[in-house]
Amino acid sequence: MRILALDLEFDRMLPPTWSREPTAEARSANERDVRVTCASVIAFDGARWQTRLYHRDAPAPLERADCDALVEDLYLATARDGFLVVTWGGAAGDFRVLHANCSFAARPKLLQVLWDAHVDIPLVASAFSGCMPGLRATMHVYNPLVAKAPEASASAPLLWARGLAATVLSHVQLDAWNTAQVYTSALRGNGAARERAVVYYETRAGRVVSWTAPRIGGRLPTVRECQAHVRSHGSRAAPPLDVASCVRWVPCSADPHSTTSTTRTASPAEARDSRDAAAGSRGDSGGDSRGDTSATEAARSPRPRRRGPRVPRGPTGAGAVPAARAPRKRRSPAEADPTKRRRRADTHTA
Repeated sequence: MRILALDLEFDRMLPPTWSREPTAEARSANERDVRVTCASVIAFDGARWQTRLYHRDAPAPLERADCDALVEDLYLATARDGFLVVTWGGAAGDFRVLHANCSFAARPKLLQVLWDAHVDIPLVASAFSGCMPGLRATMHVYNPLVAKAPEASASAPLLWARGLAATVLSHVQLDAWNTAQVYTSALRGNGAARERAVVYYETRAGRVVSWTAPRIGGRLPTVRECQAHVRSHGSRAAPPLDVASCVRWVPCSADPHSTTSTTRTASPAEARDSRDAAAGSRGDSGGDSRGDTSATEAARSPRPRRRGPRVPRGPTGAGAVPAARAPRKRRSPAEADPTKRRRRADTHTA
């Protein structure tokens, strides 16, 4: 087991509506407004633990070169040394802010680290169990003595702005350490023969419950594997705690600096426009201006034909006057019932 537990601290709290902006430009502006103040990476190679911090003198945040160095270190550790990056909520927060603060040259590597070698523990819980417990609620079960106070993360930006870097650095190290402890305990406590990992947490009512996830190659599922599971089995969590909401910020393949392609299901309007464009391209290929529609017409189900002549309809609309109908001819009882006509004929014959 070779893991890298990553945690970041920011210069402000993430706004609750920062991922609900109507345009991509507004979302990118919100991401650029948040700066990374410090980062902690705890490495475990199966035998020993090592800690590395990325920070400047408070209250200065990390520069773009510092974020690039962090991305480069994560990329080399996963691609060359076989480490697995593990975060607690990094798919929706940490990697998103880091992506906005690093240079364009480092963003493809960051996305490759995120999609190919990144395990977000709450995201795994959301995809496979429909819940998303917090780190503090989970650590109350594993080690209550090191569970961080709930106001510690909220006060970290203010403490960093006041120059209390030592307190914030201890917070970020503790979060990364707790993330690594939960991950190793989930895989180590159930035995190597078990196919599922179990993580326990404490609810607000004080009850200890658990969620499970499958082991894939002796590890928890990555972000990409969580997406594949949700696409095939459906989401058990509601927004904004579902997988789709957490990874919606990832840019599409249209970004010239991105090497990771993300597929998206086309809307009905886009599918209709693509069909119309394809039909137009067939029509422009030559011959009849309408194009060769024999295959399309053959594939369509035949419509039932109307019986009788088609009656032209009058104008429709709010101010249209309905056309006058011809008076309906009334039929006599003898014409309506042919048996009466026969009886009448038999009476005259007799």
